Amino acid sequence: MNRLEAYLSVTDVSEYAGLSIEGVRDLIDEGELDALELNGRTKIRKSEIDRWLDEHVNIEKLLELTDKMEGEVDVQEVASELDMDPEEVQDKIIDND
Repeated sequence: MNRLEAYLSVTDVSEYAGLSIEGVRDLIDEGELDALELNGRTKIRKSEIDRWLDEHVNIEKLLELTDKMEGEVDVQEVASELDMDPEEVQDKIIDND
């Protein structure tokens, strides 16, 4: 049985992954995300986003991606989600700047 694949726009990927639109475009340009052109628009398979997130977003990589994230990083929230000390998160974010 064939599975229907969902394709997302760059904007949809941005919202889904919590990255800026420019960050998503950078990942495509750098070859980190596979994308294709459909009717003149860039589309990315949802399964491609999920694969990329699974492979690349661990604590260290997540902290490296902070420059591509939309808006300010809430250190308290990130620390809570990752079960880390907020100061440790802040130190890692600063180290990556």
